[in-house]
Amino acid sequence: MALHGAKGALSQAGLTLDDVRFVDVPSDGWWPGLEALRRGEVDAVYVKGARAAEQAAQLGLAVAVALDAHPDPRTRVNNGTPRPITVHEDLLAERPEVVIGFLVQTLRAAEWAASSLDEVRAILGRETRSGSDGVVTAYRNDFHTALHPDLSGERLDLLRVQKDFLRLHGFLASDVDQGAWLAPEPLAEARKKVGL
Repeated sequence: MALHGAKGALSQAGLTLDDVRFVDVPSDGWWPGLEALRRGEVDAVYVKGARAAEQAAQLGLAVAVALDAHPDPRTRVNNGTPRPITVHEDLLAERPEVVIGFLVQTLRAAEWAASSLDEVRAILGRETRSGSDGVVTAYRNDFHTALHPDLSGERLDLLRVQKDFLRLHGFLASDVDQGAWLAPEPLAEARKKVGL
C-alpha cells in the first residue's frame, strides 16, 4: 500500500519510484515512519486513514500530498482503491443467494450513506478510533456519495492498475486473468432487488 501510495504522490510531480531512495524505519507505536519524519531522519512518509492523519497532526506534521484531492483516481490506486468485493468461488457457486444478499445490504448502505455524511463520519470515527478532525482529513471530496459497488469500466481499469503494480513489484507470483475472476451476475441481481 505504501509503495503504491508513494508512486501516486510522486506521479503528481512528474516523478517515479526511481527518483527517490526508500528507507526502512522501525515501527514506533505510531504509523510507521511518523516519528522518523518528525526527527528529520526521512523526508516523507506515506500514511493512510483518519488515525494516521490525527497522529501526524499531533506530531506537528503537515500533509504534503493529499492523494484523494487529485482529480485522476489513478494517483490513489492501492490496496484500498478501488475496493473489490471478493468471495470464494465455491460460495458463489453453492450459495449465490448469500452473495446477492450481502450485495443488497451493501447497496442499501451506500444509498443511506450518500445522504448521511455526519452519521457516516461518526461511524468512521468509531471504526478508526479517531476524532472528527482525523476523519475529515482522511475522508473528503464527497466520498460518501461514491460507495456503491459497481463494475464500471473505470473501476475495472483501476483494479487492473493495482493488479499490474502488484505483479510488477513481485507481490503477485503470476498474472491474474481479471476477466475470468469477475462475476457480474450477483451485483446485477442485487441492483434489481434494490431497484437501482
